[in-house]
Amino acid sequence: MKKYIAMLLALLMACSCLGVMAEEEQAAPAATTAVFDFSFNENLLSAMLQMEGDEETAAMLSMVMPVLNKLGMQVIYTETEEELSLTLNGMPLFTMGAYTDEDSVTMLSDLFPNYSLVMPLSTQQTIPEIDVTALTALMAPHVLSAQENLLPYIAPAEAGAYEFDGAAFDAKTVIKMNMYEFRVWTAQVLSSVIADEALMNLVRSMAEITGLDNAASALEEMKTAAPEEGETEGSVTLCVYTSAQNANAYYTLDLLAEESILSLQFSKIGNQLHMALLAGEDVFLSVEQMRSAAMLGSDEAVLLDITLKMEDEKTINEGKIDIYAGMYMGLSMVNTKLADGASFTLQLFLGLPGLPLMTVNGQYAPGGALTLRDTLVPAASITLDPAAMEENPDQAQLMLYQLMADLEQYGLPTVLSNAIMAMPNEISALLMMAYAPQGGIGAPAFDGVNN
Repeated sequence: MKKYIAMLLALLMACSCLGVMAEEEQAAPAATTAVFDFSFNENLLSAMLQMEGDEETAAMLSMVMPVLNKLGMQVIYTETEEELSLTLNGMPLFTMGAYTDEDSVTMLSDLFPNYSLVMPLSTQQTIPEIDVTALTALMAPHVLSAQENLLPYIAPAEAGAYEFDGAAFDAKTVIKMNMYEFRVWTAQVLSSVIADEALMNLVRSMAEITGLDNAASALEEMKTAAPEEGETEGSVTLCVYTSAQNANAYYTLDLLAEESILSLQFSKIGNQLHMALLAGEDVFLSVEQMRSAAMLGSDEAVLLDITLKMEDEKTINEGKIDIYAGMYMGLSMVNTKLADGASFTLQLFLGLPGLPLMTVNGQYAPGGALTLRDTLVPAASITLDPAAMEENPDQAQLMLYQLMADLEQYGLPTVLSNAIMAMPNEISALLMMAYAPQGGIGAPAFDGVNN
């Protein structure tokens, strides 16, 4: 029961990131508001929990479901500020805010109203700016060299009629080498890249890199070492299918090692991208057999299948992810533009394809006001500076105790009292069940604030 509750909470928090989809589409409005509603499949959830539960679990689930299906989330954000509220029946249970200035990110919440959390920007893991033009120019000779080193392994193009994902192709090119040849070729390419001082200087300007000397010596050893047992039998095969009539392309890459098989398919057909990654043991006679085994729940084969329908290079209209790894998991999303924003439906599947465990309906549009920073003024702040906390662990532990005390004294009562106001009958019944002693009588009175 606990692991499923933890999973649901993680999913709810992860959905707060979905507001980022709108940020690229809007022309920097003063604020954007994203609203999400959650719904759960009671029959599927009940079946999952009954595998490790009993009648008491079933009774608790029947009381929890009306509450779960009234959960939602609201995210209001600008370029530098964001406020997230978990809601129940349209009313906020709690609100968290993150505010960025030149020096730091400050977090506020009514879960810990007496403290603000401050994280210096110098400690943030930021995504570096990439000089694509310079990087492409420096990589060009290495790409050309890698292609030239592949020439001995490229078979002449084969004309024919091929069809994949509903599209026709008229040419096939095959590149094939054994695992030893692949190892040497890979080491040659990487050695050339590492030895390029101008390229490495550019990479160092974008990210901290260490251990290049050790990497260079390891690559030299890879290039010169004799074939290991099984390397000459294993194979790497890349097939490229193209069409003279359009820009569609289909690729298959199969790696056959001593005890494992790895197969990758990738296609770009019109506005649709499709990728499938298969991994399995050498007990399978073909890739098709391995795919069938994965889809039937075999523990010896794993399938990751991703399909994206793009409106443009950055905007996804529809997305679908399927994972078969002993048990099916899936995620699908449909994004639809509206006059003043967009709406989408997100579904999570677990165990049964086509039957969603959870559905998220949301919409986002320009507008909204951030208010938490104006209404909540904590008396003290806790600075989350990793370097300072490492130097003074006792002080760091004291700050953690302070925060936990705030959460216990104010955060939990805030959530419970807001929940009771949002759904008084359902939450009161749940609290009576949760706080009732064994036998179900003598439950303490609970007003949602003081107990």
